[in-house]
Amino acid sequence: MSDTGRFGAFRLSIELPLVIRAKGPLLVRGPEAFVPDAPDMAFVRYPTEHGDVPFLPGSSLKGVLRSGVEMLLRGLGERACRVTEQRERCRRTDTRCRACLLFGSVEGASVVLVEDGLPWPPGASRATQADAVRAIDEQRALRAGVGIDRQTGAVRGGALFDYEVLVGTAFHPTVRLRNPEPWQAGALAAGLDLIDRGILRIGSATTRGLGRVRIETGRLVLLCLDDESARPFAVDGLLSGPEPSGLFLRYTADDAKAVLDRWAASLRKWLGHA
Repeated sequence: MSDTGRFGAFRLSIELPLVIRAKGPLLVRGPEAFVPDAPDMAFVRYPTEHGDVPFLPGSSLKGVLRSGVEMLLRGLGERACRVTEQRERCRRTDTRCRACLLFGSVEGASVVLVEDGLPWPPGASRATQADAVRAIDEQRALRAGVGIDRQTGAVRGGALFDYEVLVGTAFHPTVRLRNPEPWQAGALAAGLDLIDRGILRIGSATTRGLGRVRIETGRLVLLCLDDESARPFAVDGLLSGPEPSGLFLRYTADDAKAVLDRWAASLRKWLGHA
C-alpha cells in the first residue's frame, strides 16, 4: 500500500506515554565535549529554562525498538531488511518489509512516532521540573574508561577517557501510532517488552553493563472515527469505551502494560501464523 493509502485518511491513532527508568548506569552520548572540565563522553542534553538537561532522544528509543522488532519478525519467519546494509535494504515502495512499513525508511513514512523524553512528564509544573533537575545532579556520576590492546591484552597507551552516566534517572517519552494495523501494535508491544526484560538495552556501552532500563506505562488512549477500525485493538486489548470525544470515539486503558501484553501475545495471530 502506498503512503497515500496508509495516511491519506484518518482511521485511528494510539497514544502511549512511557516512563523509561534506568536500572543502573545509563549513557546516551551527545556531541563530543570540547569545554574545560567536561567528560570526554557526555550525556546528550536539551536546552530548557532550567539550563541544559539530559534527555532521551526519540531517535535513540526508536532505533532500539526497530532492531528488536526486526529480530522478532525474522524469528517468526517474516522478512525484515537491514537498513544499515546496502544489499539488504527494501528498494521498492510496493515491496517494503514489515519493519519498514512500521518504522519507516527512505521509501516511506513511519507509523511509529517517538517523542523525546525529558526527565519530567509532559505538562509538568515548573516546580516538578526543578525537582527533576536537582535529582539528576545527585544521580550523575563520572566513570573512567581505558582502551585495551587486542594483541597484548594490556592497557593501550593514551587510551584513557572518562564518561558521564546517570543512575536511576527516569525519562518520559510518548509513543504514538498513526493508522496502525493490528500486527503493528502487536510488534511495537513486543519490542517494548524486549527492552523491559533487559534483552535490549539503550544507549552506549550496553555490553559493558550500561543501558538496562525498565518501562512503565501511562494511560493508553485510542482515538478513532468508527468502532469497526478500533475493534481488533479494543477486543484483544480489552480497552474501555468507546466514549464520545468531540469528533472522535475514545477508548482508554489505565493499565496499559496489560494491554501491551495482550497485543504482543496476539502478534502471531495478527501475522497469520496462528
